[in-house]
Amino acid sequence: MKEWYNKKPEERLPEKPLSKKKPHQLWTKCPACQSMIYNVDLEANMYVCPECDYHFRLDAKTRIKLLLMKKVLKRQKNLLRAVIH
Repeated sequence: MKEWYNKKPEERLPEKPLSKKKPHQLWTKCPACQSMIYNVDLEANMYVCPECDYHFRLDAKTRIKLLLMKKVLKRQKNLLRAVIH
């Protein structure tokens, strides 16, 4: 314990990892077809497997986020149509 106090402050701190996300947080395995899906792609596809069309379970917060995102996109499409016509 004494040697820890004798170290310089920068030597006391552990090295920081390069990425805060761990590999198991970047990918999701589809329970139906066993394919690995990148989480960014899974979110862009509204949590539906692109290989087998398996629909992943969503928690309430994620479902509300997706619903609000759909409404915003629909509203933007309607505004765009109004500007074009």
